[in-house]
Amino acid sequence: MKVPAKVKIHMWRVANNYLPTRSNLRVRRLEVDDNCPICQHSEEKIDHLLRDCMFSTQLFAAFSINLQNYPVDGRWLEWLASWFTTLNVKQKVLSMISYWAIWYMRNRIVHENATASIPEACAFVAAKLREFEENEPDQTLPSVTSKVKWEAPTEGVVKVNFDAAYDQASKVSFSAVVCRDNEGFILAAGIVQHQNVADAFTAEAWACLQAVRMASEVGFINIIVEGDSLTVLKKVRSHFLDNSIISPIIHDIKEAAKTIASISFGFVKREGNLVAHLLAREGRQVQCPQFWIEEAPQSIMEAAEKERPQSPY
Repeated sequence: MKVPAKVKIHMWRVANNYLPTRSNLRVRRLEVDDNCPICQHSEEKIDHLLRDCMFSTQLFAAFSINLQNYPVDGRWLEWLASWFTTLNVKQKVLSMISYWAIWYMRNRIVHENATASIPEACAFVAAKLREFEENEPDQTLPSVTSKVKWEAPTEGVVKVNFDAAYDQASKVSFSAVVCRDNEGFILAAGIVQHQNVADAFTAEAWACLQAVRMASEVGFINIIVEGDSLTVLKKVRSHFLDNSIISPIIHDIKEAAKTIASISFGFVKREGNLVAHLLAREGRQVQCPQFWIEEAPQSIMEAAEKERPQSPY
């Protein structure tokens, strides 16, 4: 995974002990309190701040990275280089972001008299990781550079498209789900309303959950869940601990997916998700919840007909 230049630069400063820790400031003959501003228990050296401080060990433990499993021996740079060789790629990215988060929290304590908490630090790391993932080409999701129209699944597979409509003023969202077979016929469809939805991002997560639940309840055993929310789909496929606002929904999606024998998640551009998009927009005009088996509102049936593989349109 690629990380921004600013994170690489910060990591270079970490590795070479170039951060202005209190210990380094005293070496430069500045009169400062050399206690760690986070724990107040030890001198703020680079190895204490980023490895030995209880705050750091708890933060890394939250991401299942145990700093205590690797022996502390030799200079900081030597330890860091050796320890990094034991990590996989994702753990290395998490570690770099965690170092950045610790330094950010530390500076807020020093300069703003703020407090630092593990949940806040975890949220910082998760947010930055999400930002990096969104800008990273995902080789595990189907390529969509040339996909401008809905594509039918193979025989025996049901494609379950989802989308959401969100009203900012009322904090209400509408989850739309459309299930189609390899010939493009609608097997099932539905709209569900959600109250007190924080934002459009959360609305998309609710729609994805509704798609999986509906497919399970109808009895489909081999499905592709498809939508145009890349962030939500990446979170569903990720094995990372998620501390974002939608983490409970992502957890529920993963649990619901376990009830289906064969399930995969795919991303599609809005043009390939048109029928679900149209159904979501109709949510304000129909009584919710609303479900259909082998049918849907007339406008949705017509839109789906145009996307059928044998359609003359």
